[in-house]
Amino acid sequence: MFVIYVALFVCLVMGIDRTLTLLVPPSNSVFAHATTEKQQQLERKLDNALRDVDVITIGSSRAQFAFSPKAFAEVRSVRSYNAGVGGFVETFMHYDVLRRVLAQGNPKMIIYFVDDISLNYDPREEKTGQILHAFRSVNVLRTGFLGAVSAMASNGWQVPAYRPVELKLTPFTSYQGYKLHTDGWVEGKGVANPEEVRHKGVSFNPSEGAKAYLRYIIELCQENSVSLVLVSAPVHEQHLKVGLIRIVQFKKFMTQISSEFRVPFFHFADPGKYPLNDTSLFFDTSHLNEKGARLFSRRLAKAIQSQGIRSPRQ
Repeated sequence: MFVIYVALFVCLVMGIDRTLTLLVPPSNSVFAHATTEKQQQLERKLDNALRDVDVITIGSSRAQFAFSPKAFAEVRSVRSYNAGVGGFVETFMHYDVLRRVLAQGNPKMIIYFVDDISLNYDPREEKTGQILHAFRSVNVLRTGFLGAVSAMASNGWQVPAYRPVELKLTPFTSYQGYKLHTDGWVEGKGVANPEEVRHKGVSFNPSEGAKAYLRYIIELCQENSVSLVLVSAPVHEQHLKVGLIRIVQFKKFMTQISSEFRVPFFHFADPGKYPLNDTSLFFDTSHLNEKGARLFSRRLAKAIQSQGIRSPRQ
């Protein structure tokens, strides 16, 4: 009888989940579409598909777009997977991905893409223990159900998910879509519009919770004898100019963390490390496109190689 109740409960949750999915107004954001696709792939991979991967990257959309495992392997012949995903902006979410990765296997290296915005967020642990689509849909019920119904009513009760949506393409001077690779890399096919810069006026004010989970990530890698490399991805020079004080403060903070835990930190949001003024390398002002990601991934591999960074188990 207990099994029947559990089965009925699972069916109920799945039914609610799919119903609410239809009620969610379709997004006009390129990044939202890429995030949804990548998040679904990541959930499948985290089940059992990463046991034999040597290098895994974690982080938010900056990791998702910046790290090309194939380009990385041109310098270091290792198997890699890009587990960065847009929307995973909180350090707790990065910790949760890492915890699940280490629960199923033992990679030799974790590359953690840390950024100045993620550290500002105060982690909300109740949001995810294991990120499931149903939980996100229940959140839609709580925050957006009435709005979704109202939108349907004003549009002849058409289901929003089936309406054509015109994508917002102002972040790009040219846009040819994106491609999600089986190795987790989201290849941005486009060129940035330097006039559109996100996070204007945002200061660097890391929360205590975010700092705590950054430390937990470092400690979890150390406990499992896995090498950890901290990285900040390149941003376009316009993004750098608008947020220069924030990024300088972020670099100082991460340098202190690097020194305290003796973990290497590579800061690529620096014109001396990467051509931040070359618009042709950027998808938008905060993310690399396919050309930029390949260049960056090779440079990152060479930087790691030049430091002689190896797994503690080697």
